[in-house]
Amino acid sequence: MNNASSAPLLKTWTFKSSSNPNKAYETQLHSDNTTSCNCRGWCIARGEFRTCKHTRWVEEGVADRYADGVWENPATTRAREQAAAVPVKHETKAKKAKVEAKEFVAPARRVVNWR
Repeated sequence: MNNASSAPLLKTWTFKSSSNPNKAYETQLHSDNTTSCNCRGWCIARGEFRTCKHTRWVEEGVADRYADGVWENPATTRAREQAAAVPVKHETKAKKAKVEAKEFVAPARRVVNWR
């Protein structure tokens, strides 16, 4: 899932190079959950599962911790805020208990006759 994508861009992180403080790399997350980076490790890698430490940080959800800068697509931010603003229906306790009871499946018991 690490190949460059033409899917809309969701978020971009900027990371300082650990070997050269004058360099910075951009790692991108696309809407189809693919990642890409412009660091040397990602650019020279080939194959279906191309990766670098920056894309791994994005996939692990810790990129914000290491990034010097983060840009998020305003369109996706608005969509997420609108989805959060939609009121949620609350179930009654009786209905919730009924659903939970339905979801519970007792494990099958195996009877072994030891003679």
